[in-house]
Amino acid sequence: TQALIERIVDGTAAAIEFSGNPRALAAALAATRKGGRVIVAGLPAAEVPIDLTGQIVLREVSLQGIYGRRLDRTWVDTERALAAGLDITPALTHSFALEDFGPALAAARAGSAGKVLFRME
Repeated sequence: TQALIERIVDGTAAAIEFSGNPRALAAALAATRKGGRVIVAGLPAAEVPIDLTGQIVLREVSLQGIYGRRLDRTWVDTERALAAGLDITPALTHSFALEDFGPALAAARAGSAGKVLFRME
C-alpha cells in the first residue's frame, strides 16, 4: 500500500474505499491530494480513528459516506472510470484460484492484502 501511495506524486483527486479496512481508509486519505474527496462505502467492524486535523481539515479533503441508493450510483461511476481506462492493477495485491478461498479470505481478514482477486480457472 505504501509503495502505491508513493507512486501517486501529486495525490489523487478522489478515492473510494469499499473494504471497511481501517488501513485502507488511512491509505485512501494519505493518497488524496489537498482539496480532494474520499468516499467511504465499506463497513468497518469497529470504530476507525481518523486524524481530522491533519487528514481532513488542514488538507480540505471532503469525506463522504454512502450506503444504499447512492452506492448504486457509485458502482455506475466506477464502471465508467474502468471503461475509460482506470488502472486498478496496483490495488490487486493477491490472486487466488476460486477453490483456494480459505487462504484468500485469511489474507483479506488479516489486512495483509489490498484487494484479493479470485481466478475462475
